[in-house]
Amino acid sequence: MEKITKEQLLDKFGYSAFPEQYGFTKETLSSVIDDALKEKFCRNAVNVICDRFPNVLPGETEMLFDQEYPRYKEQIDYWKIRDDVLFSSGWMNGFKELWLQVNGAVRTREEACRLAADAWCHHMFVSIMQGNGDDNGMLEALGMYLKTRAQDEITPEIIEKVHKGIYDFYYTHPGSSMLHYLFVDYSPCSFLYDIMKDAGIKEDLIDSLCPWKSYLKIDPDDNSVLCCWNYSEKEIC
Repeated sequence: MEKITKEQLLDKFGYSAFPEQYGFTKETLSSVIDDALKEKFCRNAVNVICDRFPNVLPGETEMLFDQEYPRYKEQIDYWKIRDDVLFSSGWMNGFKELWLQVNGAVRTREEACRLAADAWCHHMFVSIMQGNGDDNGMLEALGMYLKTRAQDEITPEIIEKVHKGIYDFYYTHPGSSMLHYLFVDYSPCSFLYDIMKDAGIKEDLIDSLCPWKSYLKIDPDDNSVLCCWNYSEKEIC
């Protein structure tokens, strides 16, 4: 398979889609690509490129309030231009290919799935922490009490079945949309609920065992793992 080069990416970029006053040139993009290729994770490398574009285009602004969040019209138009140039055109796929040529995957898919299963089992069956980001001591204390009681009823056989179920889910659901990762609000997503129920966990214990406001994603581009537990800071490894 022929490898993609930085020069090919520079030639394929849609410079003309951006206003002249922004001054986005081949030299500018070359510097941005160099910085992005230094990132340890592909997800962060993509963010480096996206963050180098302005939030709003130059010119007059018109605030729009007929949306869930008020936005400037130019900002909405800009995001469409940026997404068309970077993503819809396939340009970003080429950059990801170049990033992988330079840095390689973080780990194999099997290793990523095993890491995901290990992490979920730890946060459900070992850690007693509960939280939702609001620093509500009484609520967290109640959540930890209920979680500890539920953990007392979990056997090694159940943990083994849950671990296998989580591993199999991630292995057979490559991708990054909500259909491709497990998450918990105060109750688990349907996929995680079914895994726990099928492993033999009583239905009235499932919510108590799950870490609130948590998720874990496997990046299909480099098999890095992005997770957040109890609405804390995002972690990537």
